[in-house]
Amino acid sequence: MRRVSPPAFTSLTFVSTDALTNVADLLASTLRLAFELRSSDWRGGEYFLAGDKSTAYAERVYAQRNDDRGEPAEPQYAAYPTLVYVECTRRADQLEQAFADTDLVLVRRQDWDKGTDASDGAGVDAGGADLPAQDR
Repeated sequence: MRRVSPPAFTSLTFVSTDALTNVADLLASTLRLAFELRSSDWRGGEYFLAGDKSTAYAERVYAQRNDDRGEPAEPQYAAYPTLVYVECTRRADQLEQAFADTDLVLVRRQDWDKGTDASDGAGVDAGGADLPAQDR
């Protein structure tokens, strides 16, 4: 049996039908992280951030509206008003399990190996496997 080493880090994308502030509260209580309210046109206006943005490859969690200047930021999930991006995590399986009984639906998981540039798109798309067929 071939042994597969764990990825260097993983990026996860979740969607939710719940409001942004409710999702941020859920994330804060589930993950026991402090979220900071920020604002950016690129992230659809107000968004929440937890994690160290100043350190490369540190885990960061973003909760934001699915809005990009009036259009969905993630068009394939237009029915979901809230997006959650978890970047550079080394505990993806734990996070997936923690959110299993919540409104959050995993739609993308990208595992990055050592030496892989995260910008090359070499991740694995969950393809909305947990979404109802009409939302895939």
